[in-house]
Amino acid sequence: MGMLPMQDVTASLKPGRAAGSGHRWLGGSLRFALLGLLSVVIGCGQSTPTMPDSATSPGIEARRGRVPSSTDLKAIEEAEKARIDRAKQASQATYDSLKVVWQRFLDGGARLDGAFVVCDPLQYVGTVKIVGSEGADIDFGPHKLSIPRGALAAPTVITAEALVSLTVEAKFSPHGTTFAVPPKLRLSYKHCYVSSAFATRSIVYVTPELQILEWLASVDQGDAQVVLADLWHFSKYAVAYNR
Repeated sequence: MGMLPMQDVTASLKPGRAAGSGHRWLGGSLRFALLGLLSVVIGCGQSTPTMPDSATSPGIEARRGRVPSSTDLKAIEEAEKARIDRAKQASQATYDSLKVVWQRFLDGGARLDGAFVVCDPLQYVGTVKIVGSEGADIDFGPHKLSIPRGALAAPTVITAEALVSLTVEAKFSPHGTTFAVPPKLRLSYKHCYVSSAFATRSIVYVTPELQILEWLASVDQGDAQVVLADLWHFSKYAVAYNR
């Protein structure tokens, strides 16, 4: 499937009747505000994890035949936690701005036939955890990553981030990490406006600019308002409407 540009998120947020009843018209100025703020959000929290020179990635070191030491792992974990704290502080201004835009969106209503779900922005959340071959569950905000037993060959510092955004965006590191058994990603869209124009949603693999690279085989649990998919590598993911 061809790539869809980030602008598709708001391409249809033009003056028009809302999908739900009781909504009023949405002016063009809010459409451009949504687009502009999405561009700001995309750049938030994109920094590369800080890691000591001696242990750039436990997964890479394991593939080279070197099992990372507990000292390496703790150093990476502490560096990641510090990065997460900085990202959380830096995200507050963006969160405050997007909450204003979201309220204006609710007051005006809109047609929602773009690529991605449009959501009430949530506070930035990042979770850091050392995961070994036994696997683990990682909760980050309303979302969850379940890494099964045998997925990782060696203990690895895993970071899961829920980004501040007008859509559902999740990012995982170390970027590019692959698995022998795929983890299960569970993304919630309970905080999102669900368009009646589309029956289901999927998790999609996206670029930092929110261009869709791949549609993952997904299960949309509409009653619970969550969508699930298997991940074979770490990168950035979002929730899009099936077309």
